This record gives sequence, C-alpha cells and structure tokens, in this order.
Amino acid sequence: MKKKSLYSRIILLYFIGMVTLIFICLVSFAAISNNLFKDQNIDFCEDLTRLNLNILNGKLISISDMERSVANDTRVKSIIDYRNKNPRLDYSVELYNQRSMDEKIRLLKTN
Repeated sequence: MKKKSLYSRIILLYFIGMVTLIFICLVSFAAISNNLFKDQNIDFCEDLTRLNLNILNGKLISISDMERSVANDTRVKSIIDYRNKNPRLDYSVELYNQRSMDEKIRLLKTN
C-alpha cells in the first residue's frame, strides 16, 4: 500500500471539513425553514378557522331569522291551530294549507 503524501492528506481533510460544514449549514437551514413554515402554517390555520366560524355564524343567524319569520307568520299559526283543534282533518283544507306552506317556503328560499 502506498503512503499518502502530505498534500493528499490536506486535500482529504479540507474536503471532509467542507462537506461537514455544508452539511451543518443545510441541516440548520432546514431546521430554521421548518420552524418558520410551522409558525406560518399555524397562523394560516387559525385565520382559516376564524373565517369559517364567521361564515358559519352568519349562516346560523340567517337560519334563526328565517325561523323567527316562519314562527311569527299568521298563516303558519292558523295552520298549526287548525291541526291542533281538529282531530278529523279535511283533505281540501290540508291541501290548501300544504300549498300555502310550500309558497311560504319558496318565498324564503328566494330571499
């Protein structure tokens, strides 16, 4: 086996040192990038969740307003009173009530 010269040893040590330095720099860059990405990801998820909750809250408020509108409607009250007071139901009155409710629901859907 041939003995390595001093020059080849210096080149080998320099190469190993530079590769190690580059590796350490890459690992530290990856760790820093990972932490920054994680922080940005958490902020983005919080903002997205807050936005979705606001949209859901708006939808629930609109549903609540529609419920109040239906509950305060005189036609709905008269239909419920008729159903509660009459044990035997008349088909023609029931059909009229059903069509009346369908019209009310159709109007709510368009608004």
